[in-house]
Amino acid sequence: MVNFQARMAYLKTIRPLLPIILGLLVPAIMSQGRELEIRQAKYRFNMGLTQDVVARTFVITERQKAGTVLAVAYFPLGQSVLSSEEEHSVLNDLATQKITRQTPLAIIGYTCPLGPDRLNRNLSLERAKAVAGVLRSQGYLLKKIQGKGEQNPVTLVPTQFFRNRRAEIRLLGMEDSSIQEPY
Repeated sequence: MVNFQARMAYLKTIRPLLPIILGLLVPAIMSQGRELEIRQAKYRFNMGLTQDVVARTFVITERQKAGTVLAVAYFPLGQSVLSSEEEHSVLNDLATQKITRQTPLAIIGYTCPLGPDRLNRNLSLERAKAVAGVLRSQGYLLKKIQGKGEQNPVTLVPTQFFRNRRAEIRLLGMEDSSIQEPY
């Protein structure tokens, strides 16, 4: 019983300090490019005693920021057909990051600088549509599908141009979730 009372006294002592501790921790973590959600919730403290303790405490969970690239699908030169390996890779990446089917997503297609601009714009949109088709068939919520041609290259080194032939799956913020699909 003494051990239990000592632990409860400790919890009562530390609770007023939590805002101070969080005030120091949150800016440090935010500077790492991560976003946190801080809320109060019930938590069960398994104390190894005759009785566990349920108390309200602060819960800190990491959230991904809007615009975060969740997955990338790569394409061969001049093609917009998604290979089965890339399809599985994209779906695995989303599952690994625990992205739910209700999470609003954006698909942005890109090309390398080879070829005329008009062809690259159309090809990048077709790449985005190919990825969107796979995600739609799995029940994901797609709010934005866009082709940007050769904008935002990953590399300018000609031997690495294959890295620019891609479609990115990004997280949309709640303010972007009202955007209608382009087709």
